[in-house]
Amino acid sequence: MRRAAAFAIVLLAGWVAHQGVPAAGPVASAVPFALGFALIAAVLAGELVERLSLPRVSGYLLLGLVCGPYVANLITAPMARELQVFNGIAVALIAFIAGLEINVERLRPRARSLVTLSAAVLGVMYATAGVGMMPPLVSVPP
Repeated sequence: MRRAAAFAIVLLAGWVAHQGVPAAGPVASAVPFALGFALIAAVLAGELVERLSLPRVSGYLLLGLVCGPYVANLITAPMARELQVFNGIAVALIAFIAGLEINVERLRPRARSLVTLSAAVLGVMYATAGVGMMPPLVSVPP
């Protein structure tokens, strides 16, 4: 319950701070706040979704979607552009965390079918791409 209350307080603080910034105001001064807000809120969101038996990465992604410029707009589009430096780092960390969630022992009995499915999908993809990139058999004069 305390985590949910802390999460609500962080979201409320972000919303209040967002209301105080003029629409055409300086973006650069709000970027450190947006980064701090996103980091704290992501940790709390990850812990909350973990209690629902979901991976923490689900909370991180859901928070980014909700607080980003397309839903709640707490992190506006100009702020998001300024935070592009951290985008690659965030994607790498999310992929790393998602990889840590994989239970190899559970996948071991299904390894043969996973390899077969992967090979079939790659084979169909390369065959389709190869046919699509072939030059035409009949050339049409201009």
